[in-house]
Amino acid sequence: MRLLPKPSLVGLLFIHCLLLLSNRSVAQETQGMALSNYSITTAARLNPSLMVDPKAFLDINLVGINGFAYNNYLYSPKSVSFPAGALAEGYDGLFENLGGNRKNGIVNLFLPGPSFTASIGRHSIGAGVAVRGVANLRKLPEHFARFAFRGLNFDDLHGTTWDDGNFNVKYMGWAEVSASYGYSFYQWNRDMWQGGVTLKRLFGLAHGALIVDELQYFVPDTVDFDILNFSGRYAYSDVGWNVGRGWGMDLGVTYKKMKENVTNYVPHSRANGCREVDYLYKVGVSLLDLGYIRYKTNANVRILDNVSADWDNYWRDTSNQAEVLDRAILSKFAEGDITTDTRYWAPLPTAITAHIDYNVYKDFYLGGVVVQRFGRPNNYGVERGNLLSIIPRYEKRFFEASLPVSLYDYRNPRIGISLRFWAIVLGTENVIPFIIPTDTYSSDGFFFLKYMLINKRQCKGANGRSRRAKCPGPAR
Repeated sequence: MRLLPKPSLVGLLFIHCLLLLSNRSVAQETQGMALSNYSITTAARLNPSLMVDPKAFLDINLVGINGFAYNNYLYSPKSVSFPAGALAEGYDGLFENLGGNRKNGIVNLFLPGPSFTASIGRHSIGAGVAVRGVANLRKLPEHFARFAFRGLNFDDLHGTTWDDGNFNVKYMGWAEVSASYGYSFYQWNRDMWQGGVTLKRLFGLAHGALIVDELQYFVPDTVDFDILNFSGRYAYSDVGWNVGRGWGMDLGVTYKKMKENVTNYVPHSRANGCREVDYLYKVGVSLLDLGYIRYKTNANVRILDNVSADWDNYWRDTSNQAEVLDRAILSKFAEGDITTDTRYWAPLPTAITAHIDYNVYKDFYLGGVVVQRFGRPNNYGVERGNLLSIIPRYEKRFFEASLPVSLYDYRNPRIGISLRFWAIVLGTENVIPFIIPTDTYSSDGFFFLKYMLINKRQCKGANGRSRRAKCPGPAR
């Protein structure tokens, strides 16, 4: 483990991804509220069928932020207080985790704008806008990660021929406008089946991807970078509004075992006494972010096959914008085998999820969520991380709390906390660094400001209070 020297910039791909993976970023799937029966706009992002039969008739998200960053290369040491000390130290306070292993990382940023879900009998509808961004590092060799992040300043790595491959660096940002629909399509006795779909129109904001199949290189000093052999490809687009367009979709289904007969049950309906029927347990599956963005506005694709170059004065060519780096590559590898294009497709971070939620006693629940990424690392699309979590939760109308215990990528344990005070939601998926000094490789947090209506107007009395107290309630 070694303290990094003062940083220097390499190229846009590395800067956008590696620097973002420091502890300056701000929850992967907002686990603590993912199964909530009140924060419906949040639950519907895990599975759109969860918007059916909610405890809140209307859930409006006004504004929010949800961010997650993790890597296994750079960390804030336990000797530095988190997060205040880590922010004060900045990049100069980060250490390297050196052990010869491959380096991975991810940044996931979600900025929801105004959005809502509303229950209409056995149906539910929703709509919203959001901005999202994802950056990935996958399987970077340690020597390449060190050069990429800090430049060619490591004397102990000079004079060696490095031969590696099968790694990639990607980032993608986009805006989305979504519309959702859910329906309780089967209700008989105590069984209830729900389905849901969310359709999203996507507008690209930025994209870059470097996919390395084979790389052999030699670094003689701090300014020269000799590429002996390279096979791979890269793609990038302008940074701006609507530099690409596409479509995305979420699909989900949920089964509930209810505590009462729900054959004729209609949520939030005065016809059945405005009563609320709780479930004993619910189980669901979903397919998230099935879709793509097609980049064609000032977009470029370069496919290089067995090319080489002696790159003298490397920093002069690679310390500015992506276009500068691209022109330098084309000039350096002018005699190599290079195929170019001006449009390409980038898939969304598709995932398959499964969840279960059990009503332990009254307002206490115990849930579980599995998220498995679904896609190929050798395309231009970004990927989300795998996740396994157990979520104990207590929920009431005006208060909700959960303590999710999770394994990120099935091997990195974390304990989080999520709180809802009526319509204010906040939390983190890793509270340990805030209370126990520890080496910190991740950072996350989320905050949402919402507005909720529990019942329709027809279920309220003249004084504005729910009529539910005058109606028979569910069996306990």
